[in-house]
Amino acid sequence: MKISVLLAVVILLFTLNSATPAAPSIPQPQSADSSNFTTESLDKMGREILSQIITKDMDAEQQIKAVYDFLIYQFLHIKLYNTAYKETHKDKDADKRINYQHIPLSEKEKSDAGNAQGAKYLEGITVKEIEMLHSYLFVNNVANLLINGEGDCADFADTFTFLLRMLDIDSIVVRGEYINRNGSTYSHVWNYIKADGTWYWYDVDIEGIMYRTGSANELSYSLYKKDTDYWKKNHSWDEDAVQKVLQKGRK
Repeated sequence: MKISVLLAVVILLFTLNSATPAAPSIPQPQSADSSNFTTESLDKMGREILSQIITKDMDAEQQIKAVYDFLIYQFLHIKLYNTAYKETHKDKDADKRINYQHIPLSEKEKSDAGNAQGAKYLEGITVKEIEMLHSYLFVNNVANLLINGEGDCADFADTFTFLLRMLDIDSIVVRGEYINRNGSTYSHVWNYIKADGTWYWYDVDIEGIMYRTGSANELSYSLYKKDTDYWKKNHSWDEDAVQKVLQKGRK
């Protein structure tokens, strides 16, 4: 795969901080050369969303849960390979959804985002690692979910990481396979997040699908903050590639 193609479709956006603040800092606008590259449009939407779902008395764990819940209650999953699949929100959750200004990205923002992120994170990463960890364009995925209100697993995982990083919480997006009960698998994307000084696994997309299409009245959090032994029961990924990316992020 040529570098020019990878720059347009790949992003490994990862910035680690040495400590997690006890109270949230509502994000401020970021410039185009920020280490957490985003766009002015996404910044505005992200700040407005966080101002409504995050309170100053929340610790990092409560912030993660607030964003997780927001994504499940606010958005719907779509299946790109099955246009007949339709989800609906549960009526009882209407008061859990928020209103915020939807700001489409300009063509320049899309172009600048792809070039800046590709140039910063492509160096020193193999094609295999890039394809496993991220084969979508981060900015466009986040914009798709926040503006259209529905998306696939990559859109959910990217938006989860986007909002957490605005709160200075470490998060990466991991690509692998989801393992069904019958043993069949399919390509999937989820999150690896640092909470309480330890990295845990989160799958907000499938958790949301199970909740919105099931009969349960409350979230089960069956795919929230799980350790690796638990995760291996229904997820498969390249652990060496993940660890390599984490090591690069600490430099």
